[in-house]
Amino acid sequence: MEFGRLSVILSNFILFLVFSVASAEEKLISVQSNVDKHTITLGDRIKYNLTVRYNPKIKLLPLNLGSRLGEFEVKDFKTYPEQKRRNQNITKSEYIITTFNTGKLTIPPLAITYQDELGIPRWILSDSIAIEVKSVPRKATDTDDIRGLKPPWEIPGSIWVYLLLVVLVTLAGLGYWYYRKFIMRKPVTVEPEIKRPAWEVALEELQKLKNTDLVNTGKVKEYYFILSEILRKYIENRFDLACIDRTTEEIKQELNNGILDQNIKDRFLTFLIESDLVKFAKFIPVQKKTEEDWQTVYDIVQKTIPIEQATSSEELERSVEVGHV
Repeated sequence: MEFGRLSVILSNFILFLVFSVASAEEKLISVQSNVDKHTITLGDRIKYNLTVRYNPKIKLLPLNLGSRLGEFEVKDFKTYPEQKRRNQNITKSEYIITTFNTGKLTIPPLAITYQDELGIPRWILSDSIAIEVKSVPRKATDTDDIRGLKPPWEIPGSIWVYLLLVVLVTLAGLGYWYYRKFIMRKPVTVEPEIKRPAWEVALEELQKLKNTDLVNTGKVKEYYFILSEILRKYIENRFDLACIDRTTEEIKQELNNGILDQNIKDRFLTFLIESDLVKFAKFIPVQKKTEEDWQTVYDIVQKTIPIEQATSSEELERSVEVGHV
């Protein structure tokens, strides 16, 4: 009997802890999403609203939505001024979206990224929203009947018409012969471009970036744009994974297929989030941090080179370094 009472007490205590943690998370940040209509006709526009409420103790990271939201295309967006209260900040964004697919579609959840009081990156998901897209209704004047055939065109019977056609065909033939013999040049043979391995290109571009003076001259944002582009282009060409024109959030969802090692995936996503802070949030890192981020990109490239190509890659790296001495 005593054992049963003890089990009940422990169960209630565990439930209390779980709900306490969940409640604390909700107090730190919450997100709400809604639309002005759930049923539209093909091509109609939807107003998608996103509201984030968060505790001033945490740091909300910028949301880079990009040009697409699942199967919907973002046509326009507007961000309202942030409202600051004593224990809560509120940000509101409005997106105008549309789609040209019909059927029952879903606006996917968005990951709102933030740093907690300890500076640890975390995220919270908005709710997904179901949208029904109907095709354009038929008009009363529309018809499926096939129109009748037009009568055949009658060729005039005058002999001069036929003579004129013969002359035109003859002149066209002479013109073509003259063009082939005196004007048209021999075709220029273009040798096919040999596509270099993605890691060779990335290592070479990293070395060139390292030899620039962007950081010392205060062009830190330009430095991170180039560094991020090198890594995105490498991952896209190496693993056939679209990264160049996608947002960090879209790339994060694409990486759920397990194509990258977990350690490489974590370092890749952490770098993208931190580089977004520099590119879009006016965060200026110290020089030591820029060197560490360059080394992170370099390590990701090196650790994902195929084993059989690792030796040739090291030789290429040495030759590039010698060339810049």
